[in-house]
Amino acid sequence: MSLLVLVLLGACSSEHASVDVRYSLDVAFDVDGERVVGSSVYDLVMSSGGGSGDGTISRVVTKFKGEAIVVPFSGRPTLVILMTSGNKDAFRELFLYACGINIAKDETLQSYFGRIAAVRGPCEVKLEWLKILGIGDPSDPKAFRLADSNDLAPTFGSGIRIVSASVSKSDQPVTSGIRAMFPWIPRHGEWQQPGSVLSKVSVGIDLTADLFALGDT
Repeated sequence: MSLLVLVLLGACSSEHASVDVRYSLDVAFDVDGERVVGSSVYDLVMSSGGGSGDGTISRVVTKFKGEAIVVPFSGRPTLVILMTSGNKDAFRELFLYACGINIAKDETLQSYFGRIAAVRGPCEVKLEWLKILGIGDPSDPKAFRLADSNDLAPTFGSGIRIVSASVSKSDQPVTSGIRAMFPWIPRHGEWQQPGSVLSKVSVGIDLTADLFALGDT
C-alpha cells in the first residue's frame, strides 16, 4: 500500500468518497514484422483520508496492486516492464497521468473521483515512462540488463521495437503469476537481505520487489 497526500485548494464536501480504477497497460511490439502485445491489469483504489477540520486540506489514500508486464520472446531475453516510471507513485497513478486527469482548484473529491470514474480510455502512454528490463535467464536473479524503451535492439537484438503503449479501464482480474516465472521475487517490501545479489546488480535503477509485484498477487 502506498500513501499519497494531496493538498486540495478548495473545500471538500465528501470526506468518505472513493473510486476504484481497474485498468490495463497494453504495450504493442513489432517483432520481426509480427505484432506482439504485452499487458497487465492493475487496481488503484483512491479514497478520502479525511480533512484538516476547516475543509481546506484533505488526504487521498491510495491502495494499489498489480504485477509487472512480462513478455517472453523466443530466442531473446525475457522483457519485463517494471512498475515504475522513475517514480513508483507516478506509475501507480499511470492511468491518471496518461489520461490527463488532475484535480482542479476548488474541486471537491466527489467531483474529482467522479471525473476519474467517467474516463475509460484508451489513453496514450509515453515510451519514456516505461522502465524495461531484459532478463537473459529467468531462473538467474543476476541476469538483468536495463533497456532503452526507444531502442530495444542492444538488449533484445535487432528487429524489435515498441509500436504503441496505452492504458484503458478493464473488467479483467488483476494480473497475477509473476512469481511462478521468477520465484526469487520476495513477497513483501525490499529485497530481503541487505547487500543481496539483486541490490548489487548495476542496471541503472534500484531493484526492489515492489517493482515486480505489489499487493496480494
